[in-house]
Amino acid sequence: MNLAFLQLLSILQIVSCNGDNNGTASVQLIGSSNPPGTVSTLVYCASTPGANTNSTIDNVQLTGDVYSINNNTTGSCDQYEDYTTTMFADITEGQTYTINVTLGDCSNNYSSGGKVYIDWNIDGDFNDPGEEVGIIPYGVASTVSIPITVPYSGAFGATRMRVVSQFLNNIPMSSIGPCDVGVFINPTYIQPWFGATEDYSIVISSASITATYLWSNGLTTDSISGLSAGIYIIDITNGNGCIITDSIIITQPSAISTVTSQNNVSCDGGTDGSITLNIFGGITDYTITAAGYSQILVGGVSSFTTPSVLPTGTYPYTITDSNNCIYLSSVNITSPSPISVSESVNNVSCFGLNDGSVNLSISGGIPTYNENWGLNNSSSLSVGTYPYTVTDNNGCTYTNTVSISQPSDIQISSTQNNVSTCGATDGNIDITTLGGVSPYSFSWNSGQNTEDINSLSSGTFIITVTDANLCASTHSVTLTEPTSPIVSFTQINT
Repeated sequence: MNLAFLQLLSILQIVSCNGDNNGTASVQLIGSSNPPGTVSTLVYCASTPGANTNSTIDNVQLTGDVYSINNNTTGSCDQYEDYTTTMFADITEGQTYTINVTLGDCSNNYSSGGKVYIDWNIDGDFNDPGEEVGIIPYGVASTVSIPITVPYSGAFGATRMRVVSQFLNNIPMSSIGPCDVGVFINPTYIQPWFGATEDYSIVISSASITATYLWSNGLTTDSISGLSAGIYIIDITNGNGCIITDSIIITQPSAISTVTSQNNVSCDGGTDGSITLNIFGGITDYTITAAGYSQILVGGVSSFTTPSVLPTGTYPYTITDSNNCIYLSSVNITSPSPISVSESVNNVSCFGLNDGSVNLSISGGIPTYNENWGLNNSSSLSVGTYPYTVTDNNGCTYTNTVSISQPSDIQISSTQNNVSTCGATDGNIDITTLGGVSPYSFSWNSGQNTEDINSLSSGTFIITVTDANLCASTHSVTLTEPTSPIVSFTQINT
């Protein structure tokens, strides 16, 4: 066998999932072991009758494997016709075929007989045993079907079939040979005088194509399996040591991967999170299972988004492609920390005022924050309870109330000891102060700055009490003294 005349058909199955080793590769030898060409090119001996009259070959038929000879030349008178370049039949060793031959004559109803030859070993002659494949009975317009079985000669390619017909004058059929040349020119007459010879090409194919195999991974069969992605080289060797080399590339899908994004829960404790998966690699279509939802993405779609109903948590997901390759991962849904507020309260400084205020220190949620105190001004509050709402950038809210207190009103009471005698300075005032925010400071209109004063003459004394918040209250005390004695007299002049 000459491997140069064969072709390799490579059959492969790619790795189904990235990183797997379930690829397969096989090779089939196609074509045949024949040398190229369908025309017999060897030089054979001449074969021709002396004249082209009286007897001839009307029809030759041989149905081959694919190509056939079907040559009807009824009515044509010839001596030798070479059809090797225009007609051939392909036959396979070990197989049986039928050659149909019909002889004719051009005039005078001349009888003829003949033989059929095939050069099985393709050596340029018809002299080897078995190369005379059939006899055409002698008679007028003889017809014969000759069965042939192609021998296992080991020779393959284009060879020659020769069909010979001859008119015989007092000589036996056995005298007909493949290389007879007659003369029919007065005064020389050498048989065969009349008849015809036709040559055709025959292409012989091997019954089977055998070879040994050696793969680059050391295996020696025509098919190998359990392969990971890569290049596999095969050497094919025939019995004569001829080698052809080929390579097969086993591919694999790219690995499944995802680019994930998530809309985290907007507010602490909320359930408006969602997951989006953008899928790459593998083989579409994809089946997605994520966060309790399943969907098959068809038509090349490679993006999946859950409904926006997810609370915080870790959500595993599974992607299965059309090759049943699986990719597993997870996505974490988070939420902002809860809004936290620290209240700094400044109560009303003095009874009845509106200088109370509240400062809020806000954390958590998503900045920036908005404070809503309704109709109130958090910087000028009177005593009372005030609701407020803090809203962050996600619209999350925190609501609370704050109470503003005030000191009680400063209350001043006094006890007094009036001046005991007219013109004396032994009066005193004792002050008691309640309310406000201690400690207190005291200021009398008489210049003293103590709470209680003494050694007082009669009169009105006003005290101003100021507490620690600088809230002030006044109180007045009037000290009295006995009235002056009234002296009345009567003057009597003498």
